[in-house]
Amino acid sequence: LADLGQVELRNIVSIVPGRSDQAIVVVAHRDNAGADEELGENASGTAMLIELARGFAAQEIGPAPLPDHTLALVSTDAGAFGGAGAARFIGESPLARDALAVLVLDDLGRGRPRLAIAGDDPVSPARTLVRTTAARFSEELGVTPALPSLPAQLVDLGVPFALDEQGRFLAAELSAVTVTTDGEGATAPPSSERLGQLGRATEALVSSLDRSVGGAFRTPDSLFFSDRAASGWTARLTLILGVVPFALGLVDLIVRGRRRGLPFGPAIRAQCARLGIWGFGALVVWIGALARILPTGEPL
Repeated sequence: LADLGQVELRNIVSIVPGRSDQAIVVVAHRDNAGADEELGENASGTAMLIELARGFAAQEIGPAPLPDHTLALVSTDAGAFGGAGAARFIGESPLARDALAVLVLDDLGRGRPRLAIAGDDPVSPARTLVRTTAARFSEELGVTPALPSLPAQLVDLGVPFALDEQGRFLAAELSAVTVTTDGEGATAPPSSERLGQLGRATEALVSSLDRSVGGAFRTPDSLFFSDRAASGWTARLTLILGVVPFALGLVDLIVRGRRRGLPFGPAIRAQCARLGIWGFGALVVWIGALARILPTGEPL
């Protein structure tokens, strides 16, 4: 790990058997980026994971509740260092191969709740998962979780990279969303009342997902607005329509230039010089990546 060298990492996984082998995966990393970090990062997510496990334990008045789907409660390591624990779980656990959905709990209780939906590949979580998550937290907290802005979503799809652990799961074609908070204006640890609200919302969300029928949620490329979602093809079509007038104008320019015998050589050489600068920059980055000079994981 960056700044730490070689360390031993360990995931802790608790399985709640259900009527179906298909799993709902709830993830919370239990490490943070340093001793000076706020307590919400990520003791809050770990606490909620433990309370969910207690809810499915055997009770004094009766047997343990039996969910419709198998529930995998995963406490990952290195979540603050590039999601190495999440990658390990995806690669090693059979429950991750056809999971219904993945819910990541991270740094909760400080500020307005928000959803992280970026992936390490140009994909998005299922619209149903995003809407259901937003609805359950809105019902409990009285405020709708914030989503990334439309420009941010376009950048995330065009240059896919995610800091949160849902990015690892989305890259593995598992529909995943991270529930977190913006932390703005909050310096004290999260209050017990706030954590209680977020915990009840998480429990309600898991219950809603458990009642879902059908196969696993898919991972399309989508753009999420405040009250609707659009397919990634909408963005592609918009870009195509934006290019068409320019392309027609360029063809007309070439035809008129050829008729007048205008030389194209100087213009082509000038354009190649401009593109050559960007090409040289790309070559430097490529060589840096091959030589492992560039940072990886969280520093990246």
